[in-house]
Amino acid sequence: MPPNEGKAALAAWRRIEAEAHAELSSGHQAALAVERESKPWERARFLAILEAFVDEWQPRGGIELALIDQMAQAHASYLVWMERLRMQSASEGRAEAYNLKRDGCWQPSRVDKAGGWTRRHRWPIVSTRSSCGHSEGFATCAATPRRWWCKMRGR
Repeated sequence: MPPNEGKAALAAWRRIEAEAHAELSSGHQAALAVERESKPWERARFLAILEAFVDEWQPRGGIELALIDQMAQAHASYLVWMERLRMQSASEGRAEAYNLKRDGCWQPSRVDKAGGWTRRHRWPIVSTRSSCGHSEGFATCAATPRRWWCKMRGR
């Protein structure tokens, strides 16, 4: 290999390495793990959470910064699952209100014994309680790393 190619390759490697460090320290790498649709608003919301956590905790090095990244990811995930839980709860309430007004009284869902399908809607039955329970469970799991970090730092 000619000497100039080795220098050019080393320079390119250093630029790539610098970009990787910049992506890590800016929080953009952590954001990629929790983005659903890679929209600018979604990225900005995550970076705002991360910035607030970094300002509050003042990490002393790479390990603490990685833990704060995880806390921000957990909090962002928690917000997603809480939003889903709110939507499920509100949607079910609207559907129940509509059915009550239409039928004049509450009617339980009817199940076709052959396959577990509702006769009215023709989709599989998943109870609202079960669906909301899953969302609530995911939101609770997403909050767990923050509790651990707070214990570790004595807060």
